[in-house]
Amino acid sequence: MNGTVDLDGRLVPARSVSAATDDGAFFSGRGLYETLLADAGRLAFPAAHFDRLRSSASELRLGNPPPDEELTARIQRLLAQCELRDTAARVNLRWTGHSLLIRARRTRPDLEDLRRRGAAVITERCTREAADPARHKWLERPTLIRARARAKSERVEETLLFDAQDRLLEGASSSVFCVLGDRLCTPPVDGRILPGITRSAVCQIASARGMEVQEESVPRVALLGAGEVFLTSAVRMLVPVVSIDGSRVGAGVPGEVTQRLADELRRRA
Repeated sequence: MNGTVDLDGRLVPARSVSAATDDGAFFSGRGLYETLLADAGRLAFPAAHFDRLRSSASELRLGNPPPDEELTARIQRLLAQCELRDTAARVNLRWTGHSLLIRARRTRPDLEDLRRRGAAVITERCTREAADPARHKWLERPTLIRARARAKSERVEETLLFDAQDRLLEGASSSVFCVLGDRLCTPPVDGRILPGITRSAVCQIASARGMEVQEESVPRVALLGAGEVFLTSAVRMLVPVVSIDGSRVGAGVPGEVTQRLADELRRRA
């Protein structure tokens, strides 16, 4: 990123809004955010991301974000200004009901390698009731922020969260899938997890390929015994999980089902 952000339709130096352009401040306060992948100037599933932002803003009475066409135009203008139109970029939108901030930066340099080799993850339990507004992509999500910090401190890709009954919920910044026999399983959208855009796309792709897709509670023992496990998120897209809490998943390498779904996901995105 070259130090420019889009603030309410104006391209301004990042230093002018520095309180909202570092990660700590960006993800603080009352409001919503969305993260999109821009690959060579093309946005991945933009309509679905904008629809989720608009739906949450309406339910939470945070006003109306700009129309899709304006959001897309402002993102493209920022990508051009930051010289990111010909590469892969991470785009963040921050909507507070009073203002919209858009920022863009290059994706992490090891992203392709991560998708190819797979990731190590850890697990932890968290307290989350059915009424918890986890279905909204809040700026301030303390449980997830702490879980991401723990993963970083232990030098793994992700922390997987489980409820008090030891059933899988989601990753700190991802949705989670596992292959159990001939079924593709993922936790249900019951208000306790974010309805991921990439998650939804993978469910559609798997169903179209004739796979049995089940949204169901996944006990820890079932996850640890799964033949394949993978994460989905807006920028990482689909990342195989090769170890959980130090124990190998399947053969310890990305599985065949995971790789087929990853290839189709990239084509659609």
